[in-house]
Amino acid sequence: MSVVREASGNLDNHVAINIDDLADGLFDGRCTVPSAEFVMLIGHLLTLPSRSTIHQQRLLTVKARLLETMNEVDAALEALQASYELQSENAMPLYFSAHTLSVAGRLDEAVQYLTRAYEVEKTSLIQHKGIARTVYTNIGSMYVAKNRIEQALAIYAEGVLSIPDEPRFYLQKAKLLIQLGRVDDAQRTLISIRSLNSNTTREHEFLIRRLERALQESRAAPAPVSL
Repeated sequence: MSVVREASGNLDNHVAINIDDLADGLFDGRCTVPSAEFVMLIGHLLTLPSRSTIHQQRLLTVKARLLETMNEVDAALEALQASYELQSENAMPLYFSAHTLSVAGRLDEAVQYLTRAYEVEKTSLIQHKGIARTVYTNIGSMYVAKNRIEQALAIYAEGVLSIPDEPRFYLQKAKLLIQLGRVDDAQRTLISIRSLNSNTTREHEFLIRRLERALQESRAAPAPVSL
């Protein structure tokens, strides 16, 4: 591969970009590269002198993605842990680890990484709220699908702490609380939604009103409410 010739001296931005492009081509089907050989190539590149930890992190992230496609989940986690150790104030590898574990069905382990990421971002200037929003939402939904409602509520509660202006976490909490008959908790959650910036809630107005009606019906008739 040409990237090997480019990387004969140092691991630099040009090499990292080549690896990213090659990985994108592999993942979207534009090219065919044996995944195991690709992993070995990245291992070789990581032994070269690097001008920036950012380049190493990019390669380790690609390596983790490749290993995940090979069902080598624990090896993928090792690559992401190595990436995290290069910059411990950057929680991105922890979010990726949580996602990898959740896809593998290892939800409780995924939550541990998600909470670690939350703790890092409480004091870090580096924030990844976009990926955080996605991972919290996905893991919460997976718990709901498994009927592990208390765990889902805990995920949405932590999501609220991580991203206080994200209406979706409040909405999912309120929906589950109404289904459980915990109407007072649901009422407080819906009040919290109404206290958010209107710009963040406008697109969710229909669901908010639907939940408010369901809450009123639940108070009038304590039988389970179908949402």
